[in-house]
Amino acid sequence: MPLSPRWILLFLCIPGSLFLGNQLANESEPREGSKTTPTPGVGIDTSSNEVGILQKQVQGLQEQVSLLEEENARLLKESQGEDSEVPLPDATATPPPRAGIESEVARALELLDYQGLTSPRIEFTNELGFRKEVRTILAPTGTARWEKRATVWSTLGLIPAETDLLACFEDMILETLPVVASKQDSLLTIAGAPVNIGQVVPPLSALHLGLAPVWTSPATGLEDDVWLARIALRLGEGARARVIDMMERPAPAADSDGMGGNEEALKFFRAPASVRDLFSQLGNRGLAAVQRKIADKAWHTLRDNINSHSLPTAAILHPAAPPAGWKIPPPLGPVQGIEPFWNEPLGELLTQLLLKQYVPERVAAEAATGWNGDLVTCYPSPNGHTQLRWETRWKSTKDAEQFFKALRTFQSNKFGVPIDQDTITEEKTSGSYTLTNQGRSLQIRYTSDRTGVILADASDETSLRQLLPTNHP
Repeated sequence: MPLSPRWILLFLCIPGSLFLGNQLANESEPREGSKTTPTPGVGIDTSSNEVGILQKQVQGLQEQVSLLEEENARLLKESQGEDSEVPLPDATATPPPRAGIESEVARALELLDYQGLTSPRIEFTNELGFRKEVRTILAPTGTARWEKRATVWSTLGLIPAETDLLACFEDMILETLPVVASKQDSLLTIAGAPVNIGQVVPPLSALHLGLAPVWTSPATGLEDDVWLARIALRLGEGARARVIDMMERPAPAADSDGMGGNEEALKFFRAPASVRDLFSQLGNRGLAAVQRKIADKAWHTLRDNINSHSLPTAAILHPAAPPAGWKIPPPLGPVQGIEPFWNEPLGELLTQLLLKQYVPERVAAEAATGWNGDLVTCYPSPNGHTQLRWETRWKSTKDAEQFFKALRTFQSNKFGVPIDQDTITEEKTSGSYTLTNQGRSLQIRYTSDRTGVILADASDETSLRQLLPTNHP
């Protein structure tokens, strides 16, 4: 049987690769008698005879591979008969479905006892088709809100600037939960993708309870923090089913994580660590909240919680003692004549994930405890720098002080400005921390009752003063 052209290309390219490696090694060392030092980052001189020879060799190899491909096709045609057409691979063909997904669905129906829900139709698609379906769920009316959300997150320091947040969410869903409930009361999955019961349960629950798909973008008036709390509960239900199933059925040796997911770990590298951490926290915290409901015999309230328009992530993080809540004040007016484009809470979960980007995880978790509400307001700026005001409320003055110090350390580490004695003195005398760096004017201050902390990040001192009114409680 003739060799595949790809293998032939590999064998033929090895000498060329070794030759190129030798040339690179020679270029990296100074030549005898040379008076110049090699410049870092500069490649091989394209005028050199060696490169010209190498280019001719590569061109010759390409021509040989082309001839070998034609010869390989001719031999295949002869082996199948004179008039036979050589079968070419279909680049758009969908691989056959993974055997066993039907059994995972049947197992989920048996385990959760969804009365009245029969086994749904299972539809298969390729990765591109699944990504398109996910995008219609995440951004049914366009990408504008996702772009604003990414701007807010990057200005705070949760994600790097220029991050395509919508694409990152798509990647993570493809990697961790490659099953969605479609509009035709069926399940849609990627053909060939490993699927386990923990991934099947959330979309099955959506069909059973008549809910929208798990990742459905927040409707008008639904805050992101409530949206994430809903997702956590639904992923937690799947994680709980996964735990029970693993106790009753031995898991495959290759599948070792609690939620399951695509066995090709870290298949997508676009999502930053904070987004990956968010997905992990949603599943883990959701599982703890669902387990608490089971222990409290309050399982019947799960649907009400999922449909709630006011359940924050703080209630997921602390199901036994949710925050009392803080009455959010009226939004600020224009700053230098510019209206805000964002005005809603960040939430305790994202507050904790944010702090973790520049302070130790233990400090971040402790500083976020005691959260009692917050409000993020963002404004565009003529110079391209987003201006931001983040007001947080805490259950006690001690909680507020703990958060103030963590946020001060966060900004110090983020901008590389050390905290000196003057900084500590400023905090004690005026209850504030001021930082000017990279064309930004930033200040952290307590509210007058010391139970709140406000962060203002502006492009100039005039805007900073407007973001920090002096008569604030």
